[in-house]
Amino acid sequence: MRKIIVLLFVLVSAVYVKAQDAATVPPKLVNSFFGNTNKRTPCILDDKISADGRRFLWGNYRSMKHTFDNKWAFFVGLLAIEKDESKLFQLRFFRTFTDVKPMVKDKSPVLFKFADGSVIETMISGDAEGKYECRDIMGHLVDTYELNFYVDLTQDIVDGLKKGFSKMRFELNNDIYDVEMKSDNISDFILQEYLLMQEALSKKRDFKEGF
Repeated sequence: MRKIIVLLFVLVSAVYVKAQDAATVPPKLVNSFFGNTNKRTPCILDDKISADGRRFLWGNYRSMKHTFDNKWAFFVGLLAIEKDESKLFQLRFFRTFTDVKPMVKDKSPVLFKFADGSVIETMISGDAEGKYECRDIMGHLVDTYELNFYVDLTQDIVDGLKKGFSKMRFELNNDIYDVEMKSDNISDFILQEYLLMQEALSKKRDFKEGF
């Protein structure tokens, strides 16, 4: 009986935490057999306000046309966080791994190379590790880990996006992880989402809206 009570408490607590953090949770990755993830349209998928008054805008995501050898796509989207008059824009990168549980460390280095050969050095914002999920793929159960990590979108990066991405380098699991673009299908996508979010943020919202 005691075990049942403890289990119920854990489940109720998990639901409560999920409800409290709903605004901060990125939209679920949705794959469609007929959809082309590297041609997804820029849009805002979620516009929510957390209990502490922060506003979260989650952009659509698009898979990069990259060259490294694996069967999983590497996605990028945009996140905007507003608190009072402060606004933060972040690039959200995420990918599914099967070989090992991935992790990144706060302030680990990132390199972006653009079409004109210029390079910007920046860093990861926050620690992150892969979230476990067992997937049924063609009748086979596969252990997978979805990793989400973020890089602050600075004006220098925005200016670089106008030239176009050619290569990225991250530090994942304390090792170098390169992403070379076969063709750049994400720079304009990110810039369009950036404009959409700026327009949305010009219209003020608050936690009591619609109550």
